[in-house]
Amino acid sequence: MDQSFADRPRLGRPRSQKAQTAVLASALSLLKKTSLRSLTIEEIAREAGVSKATIYRWWDSKIALVIDAFLKTIEQKTPFHGPGKVMTVLRRNVENLATEYRGLNGRIIAQIIVEVRDDPEALQGFYRRFIRVRRSAFHELMERGRKSGEIRTAISDEVLSDLLYGPIYYRLIVQHGPLDDRFVKDMLHAFQVIIEAS
Repeated sequence: MDQSFADRPRLGRPRSQKAQTAVLASALSLLKKTSLRSLTIEEIAREAGVSKATIYRWWDSKIALVIDAFLKTIEQKTPFHGPGKVMTVLRRNVENLATEYRGLNGRIIAQIIVEVRDDPEALQGFYRRFIRVRRSAFHELMERGRKSGEIRTAISDEVLSDLLYGPIYYRLIVQHGPLDDRFVKDMLHAFQVIIEAS
């Protein structure tokens, strides 16, 4: 099963954080110029100045490495917490996510989705480390909203999460429309109407 370096037991000599950071940065840099499918471990190792063996000590596969590189940036730029009302936190999260997905991170996540759909182990790892984590954070936010009275709808959190984030991924993959400010504003307005419904 694909594992990130963070998931593995710490055996042998201490790992080099500097080298790990260089590998992740190199993967992202190379993905500006090539596709995930075309990218190779050899290219990443050469760009980072490490050996292939070093990379394989930390990641089982190219897709596991790229998922880690993606998560390192997206988690910092799209936090699921913060002060204020629930809708304020969600609005900030969705706006930041749409902004990120207009650029390199959007191209990367679209390619990750394509690659993992036919790889059960990679899909499981991606779900566990990205989808499940974010859905859990969304659920906690919804619970906070119910306690404060902001969330009044009886619709389940699973469906609410799909209603809010599904359109972003649909546009990202199908590319039938832009992830522009107007789209985000309209989508957030529609979502607010739903969560305030009794």
